[in-house]
Amino acid sequence: MQHLARDHARVPMAWDGKAKHGGFSEPAIKAGQDVAEPWMKAHPLASEINVASQLDDPRSVLAFWRRMLAFRKEHADVLVYGDYTGLQEDNKETFMFLKEAQGGLQRVLVVLNFTKEPQTWAMPSAAELGLEPQDTVKMTRILSTYEGKGKDQALQPFEGQVFTIGA
Repeated sequence: MQHLARDHARVPMAWDGKAKHGGFSEPAIKAGQDVAEPWMKAHPLASEINVASQLDDPRSVLAFWRRMLAFRKEHADVLVYGDYTGLQEDNKETFMFLKEAQGGLQRVLVVLNFTKEPQTWAMPSAAELGLEPQDTVKMTRILSTYEGKGKDQALQPFEGQVFTIGA
């Protein structure tokens, strides 16, 4: 294994689990052209995990990322163009940041758990969230990558949550 290579964690997503080379060679095959063997092996589960198998599944990874891209586009003023502020950066288990639209009219808090264990997290203060210190913080969860969406303030393994912030 190469120390700095990304290929150990990233592999092509097959288009179709039944097609040769995951469907990447289909145009060449249909045109009667020779097809070389790919330089990278297909994922061992490519016949099960592929675009075709996820097209009609609302709980698939493909469906999730379609929703996330639409969500990002809908809220581009804050998620794309908003100012970034890292929060509670000394916490090594969770990653938390604030995105704030120009003029502070819209704020979004993102909390991520990159560990395989549930993690609790501390709600940021009003001042950390760009509000007046005496303000009561109102957080509304608008997104969770975990289907269970528990009521406690713990992130499930590898969960991400997004909140709107108000006073």
